[in-house]
Amino acid sequence: MNIAKIKKLKVQGLVSDIRGSWANMSNSQSYASLRKDGNMEIMLSNIRVCKILADLVKTSLGPLGMKKLILMDLNDLVATSDGGTILRWLDMMEISPPVVKMMIEAARAQEIEFGDGCISTVLLIGEFLSKAEELIKLGIHPAIIIDGYKKALSKAIELMREKLSIQISLSQQEILRNIIKTAIKQSQADDAEWLSKVLLDAVIKAMSINDCKFDLDLDRVKIINVKGGYLRDSCLIHGVVLEKKGLDPNMPKKIENARIVLLNTPIALNQAKFIERNFKALLTSPQHVQQIMMQRRKILENIAEKIIATGANVIISSQNIDDIVLGYFARNNAMAIRWAGKFDLRKISYATGAKIISNPEEVTANDLGFAESVEEVKFGDDKMIIVRCGDNSKVISIVVRGAGRVIAEEAEKSIKKGLYAARSVIRDTRIVYGGGAIEIDLAIGLEDYAYSIKSKEQIVVQKFAEALEEIPVQLARSTGLDPITTLAELKALHQEGRRTFGVDVLNARIADMRNAGVFEPASIKENIIKTSVEAALMILRIDDVFVTKKKFGKKYEDKEVLEEMHKEARELELRLGKELRRDYEKVAIDDTWRWLPKRY
Repeated sequence: MNIAKIKKLKVQGLVSDIRGSWANMSNSQSYASLRKDGNMEIMLSNIRVCKILADLVKTSLGPLGMKKLILMDLNDLVATSDGGTILRWLDMMEISPPVVKMMIEAARAQEIEFGDGCISTVLLIGEFLSKAEELIKLGIHPAIIIDGYKKALSKAIELMREKLSIQISLSQQEILRNIIKTAIKQSQADDAEWLSKVLLDAVIKAMSINDCKFDLDLDRVKIINVKGGYLRDSCLIHGVVLEKKGLDPNMPKKIENARIVLLNTPIALNQAKFIERNFKALLTSPQHVQQIMMQRRKILENIAEKIIATGANVIISSQNIDDIVLGYFARNNAMAIRWAGKFDLRKISYATGAKIISNPEEVTANDLGFAESVEEVKFGDDKMIIVRCGDNSKVISIVVRGAGRVIAEEAEKSIKKGLYAARSVIRDTRIVYGGGAIEIDLAIGLEDYAYSIKSKEQIVVQKFAEALEEIPVQLARSTGLDPITTLAELKALHQEGRRTFGVDVLNARIADMRNAGVFEPASIKENIIKTSVEAALMILRIDDVFVTKKKFGKKYEDKEVLEEMHKEARELELRLGKELRRDYEKVAIDDTWRWLPKRY
C-alpha cells in the first residue's frame, strides 16, 4: 500500500473504532434512541470511547513503549512514543466524541505544567472510567462512585506526602542526575547516561543564575535541534545560539570582546520611521534620482556611524537592516545580524546586559552589552551565530544533534522532559521510586484504607486502587514480562516492606529501583493522579449530550436542519400575522431563522 493511500485512510481503524463505539452519536436521533434506555447508556458509551483512546496510547508507556507512525503529510512522517506529540495529532483528527477532547486537554495540561506524564494521565483516566463502568453495572450509582473516588484521591495524596515520598537535598547531585535520566529514558534509553550528565551541568548552571536556588528558570535555557551528526555531538554553550543565521560575506566571522547593540526596530528608510509621512519628491531630471539615492545613503550611513561611535562592534536587530548599513558595518569591521527572533533578543539581553533599543539613533555606550565572542559556526548544513558569554553567562544553550530531523526533534523533546523533571524536584524536593513502585505502594495503602469504610464506597476505593496498578502492569507488558505474575510478585514484595522494588524495564525484571537509580518527582506523580481523577469525574458527571445545529453559512448542506429551520420560520409566520410581516423580514442568524425589523 502506498503512502497516498495510507494518508487517504486517515488511520481508519482508530476513527472507526471510536466513532463506532460511540454508536454514531453525532446526530440527535442516535441520542434519542439511547435516551429510551435511560441516560445511563449515554454515560457508558462515553466511558467506552475513553477506554479505546486509553488502549491506543498506553502501549507507548515507558522506555520500551511502542512508537506510533504519524502521517502529517505525504513527505512528512514521524515515528514517536512521545505522548504530547501523539495527542496533538489525535486532537487534529476528525474524531467526534467530545469526551475524547476532554481527555486530550487534561493530558496536555499535564504536559504544559510538568513537561511529561501525558500517557500516564490518559491511561489512568481510562482505567478510572473502566472501573467505574464495572461498578455501574453492579448497580452502584455514579454519585457514590464520585464520592468514593474523591476520598481515594485525598487518601492517596496524603499517603504520598506523609509516608511514601522521600525528601532530598539539592546538593545530592547523583539523585538529581538519576531523576533527569529517568525522564529522558522514554525515548533516549541508549544515551540517557551520557545525556543526563550534560543536562545536570545545564541545570546546575541555570540554578546558579541570579542565585536562584529553589527554581529553574527555563526561559534562561535555549534548546536548538540541528540535523546532522550524532546525539553525542550535542554540546552545552554558555551563551545564546541564533539559529540558521548567516552573515554578510564581507563581514568578519568572529568578533572577540564583543560590544553588542540590540535593536527591535529596522535600520531602513522604507519603514517611514526616519522621514515624514507626507514626504513627496518631484523629479524633473535623471540627476534628481541620483541625488535622492545619495541622500538616502547619507541618512543611513549617518545612523550607522552613530552606532559605531558608541564602540559597538556587533549589531543585532529583530527586523531588517538595509544593505547600505550592512556594508558600512562591514567596512568598519563590525558584525551585523538581522531578523533575529524577539525571544532570542531577550535572551541575549539577559546574557550580555545589553538594553533593547527602539530607536537606533538614540543608542549610547551605556546601552551596550558585552560578550567574550560572537562567531559564525556551521552545524551540519546550517550556519548559526554563537554569542559566548563565558562561565558567568546568565543564559545557556543546548545544541542537540541528530542524524535526521526526526531524531533531532525527538532528542530535543527528551531534553525538555529532563529539564522539566529537574525543575519539578527543585521546586518540590520530594521524590518517589519509579518503575511502578509508587503505584503499588498507593494501591496497597488504599486497599487497607478501604476496609475502614463501612459503605459501598469501600468497593469504589478498592477499584481506585486496582486502576493505579495498571501503570506497573503496562510497564511489564512493554518488556514482555507476564503482567499478572509481575503484579503479584511486586505486591508480595511491598507487603514485606521492600517498597523500593519496581519494574526494571530495560533489563526486563523486577529490581530495586533505588539501586537502579529510577526516581521521579513526587509533584509530577501527584498531579498525574489529580488530573486523571478530575477528568474521570467530569466525564462521569455527564449523563446526556445535546448536539447543536451547525452555524448557518453560505452553503448549508444539512437538509434535515434546513427543514427544521423552515418549519420554525413557518410557525413564526403564523404567529406574527399579516400586518407585522410587512414590517419584519426573515434573517438567518447562526443556527435558526429569526424575524427582525426591516431597518435592521
